[in-house]
Amino acid sequence: MGSTNKNPDGVDTDLATREQLQSYTRAEADLAQLRIPVLLHADSPHERLYIAAQDGTGNSLRKDAPENQSIVARVHAQIRDLKNYGAANRDSITIRPAAQHRQPFRRRPPWVAALVTSLALTGCQSAMTNPANTPAPSDTESSSSKRAPSAGVVAEWPLRFFWHNFGTSCYSVYGCNIKYGHYWREEPDDELKLSSASIGDKYPKNLSASYGPIRNFPPPAIVRWRSRDGTALRAELDMAEIFKDQLVLHNLRREEVLATGSVADPQIILEVNDRTINVYMRAFISTKDAQIPGNKYSFSRNDLVRAFSRTY
Repeated sequence: MGSTNKNPDGVDTDLATREQLQSYTRAEADLAQLRIPVLLHADSPHERLYIAAQDGTGNSLRKDAPENQSIVARVHAQIRDLKNYGAANRDSITIRPAAQHRQPFRRRPPWVAALVTSLALTGCQSAMTNPANTPAPSDTESSSSKRAPSAGVVAEWPLRFFWHNFGTSCYSVYGCNIKYGHYWREEPDDELKLSSASIGDKYPKNLSASYGPIRNFPPPAIVRWRSRDGTALRAELDMAEIFKDQLVLHNLRREEVLATGSVADPQIILEVNDRTINVYMRAFISTKDAQIPGNKYSFSRNDLVRAFSRTY
C-alpha cells in the first residue's frame, strides 16, 4: 500500500495501511465506552441546536452525485430530514472549506473573533447553565437535572431504565408512517421497502436507535402502513405496557457484569416487517471479561432482545 495519484482536486491521498484500518475498530470500541452528552432534549420546545457541517476540500453537497457525497453531507441531510419530520428545534447548514471559496480569505481584526467567541459562549451559557432563563419543562419533557445518575450495577440489580433512545426499521411495506412522541417517520405510499431477507446476515444485527434520549414513556406509538400485498393496516403500541417493569433487557448474569461500569440509556427499536411488528431492546453493558477471547476491546455486550411481536 502507498500513495495514489487520484488527486483531481489537488489534494494528496494515501492508502490506509492494515494497522490504520484496524484502528477504526479500536476507536469504535473506545467510543462505545463513552457516555454521550445530551446536546438537545428531544421533547423540549425551548431548546435549539444548530450544526455547521463543513465538508472537505473537493467535496460538494450540491455538485457531487448522491452516491459520492461525503459523510458530512449525509449527516447534514439526516438532520434536515429530522427537521422535516417535525423536529423544528434543530437545523444544519453547510460550509464550504476555505479552498473552495473564490474570494481570497481576508484576515479579520482580533476584536471580531473575540466578539463572536463571546456571543457563542454567552449563548451556550444561557442554554446550558442558566435554568432561570428557561421555562421549566413539563412532566413529559426531558430535563438533565431530573435524570437519575448512573448507579452501580451490583447495587441496582436488576437493571432498570428511566430514559431510552428510539428508532424504527421498515421492511416489505408501503408507506411506513410512525409517530411516537415527537418522533415522526413518513415514507411514500407507492414504494415497496426492501425485504429483511435481502440484507442477509446483517439482519437483525443492523437494527439500532439513535433518537433521544426520551424519558419513559410518551403516549403509544401509532403505526400506519400497507403490507406487501397492499392491505392497509394500523397499530398502536404502548411502550409503557411492553416495558411496564422498566427492566433493561439483556442476556447477562449479574456476576458477568462489571460492577463499576455504567449502563447507557437502552435503545428501543420498532420494526415493521410486512404484517408483523417487532419491538426490541438493545443495551450497552460493560462486562468483567472479554466477550471475544484475546480481544481487549470486547469487554461489553449490546445484545438485541425482542420484547414484543404481533402479526396483523
